[in-house]
Amino acid sequence: MYHLCIVFGLVIASVLSAQTPTAGSIIERARKALGAEPALGNIVTLRIEGQVIPNDPKLMPAKIVLTARKPCSQRLEIYVDDILETTILHGGKAVLIRSHEKEGISQMRTLSETERQCLEQSTRNMFNFYNPDHKHGELATYEGIARHRGEVCDVITYTCPANTKTLRYFSRKEARLVATIREVSGEQVEIVEEGDLYVGGVRFPQAQLYFQGRHPLHRMEVTNVIINEALEDGIFAFPEPKK
Repeated sequence: MYHLCIVFGLVIASVLSAQTPTAGSIIERARKALGAEPALGNIVTLRIEGQVIPNDPKLMPAKIVLTARKPCSQRLEIYVDDILETTILHGGKAVLIRSHEKEGISQMRTLSETERQCLEQSTRNMFNFYNPDHKHGELATYEGIARHRGEVCDVITYTCPANTKTLRYFSRKEARLVATIREVSGEQVEIVEEGDLYVGGVRFPQAQLYFQGRHPLHRMEVTNVIINEALEDGIFAFPEPKK
């Protein structure tokens, strides 16, 4: 009898262990909801075009063009009226260029180390598709189950040396990403995805809604996604500073 109790105990423990989620198992399931592994792994360049619509009607909408190349190069162009802000990340350096096209004025500054590290992390994450960037010290920890935005979710915390923390809420029912909360130097921004846009067998969101707490900041609507296109020469080159 004692022997049978031990056997039954081991069987129950084994079943419970198999049912306990881990960060790896949740991420694997979420990646499958995005697309097949070959499709995810074969993306080398990515271009996303869209518009940002502020929640504040006093603010003007913006057109955005984001171009990224694996593993860690990015160019983000934001057009607001006659102003163009261009952020370039390449080769461990990052700059921000602000141009007034009508007045022909252009200013450039080098991003701080914290800004650069955050930009590098977000660029790598574009191609990692929820996998933690272990090579650069990012860790993923399963936090348990929580209800968020009306859905029961598995929660994973991503931490990295760049003084940032990211929480991702994945639907237990569909494995899709419900929300992302990013914390940088104590400031939190939540991103909620809407809609589906399939390109090359990979799911991208049609829109992203940004919140600070429960206060809506803006909505980014994606109009076009292009993967693995040949990029123009010098797209990640830094302009020469004016003398």
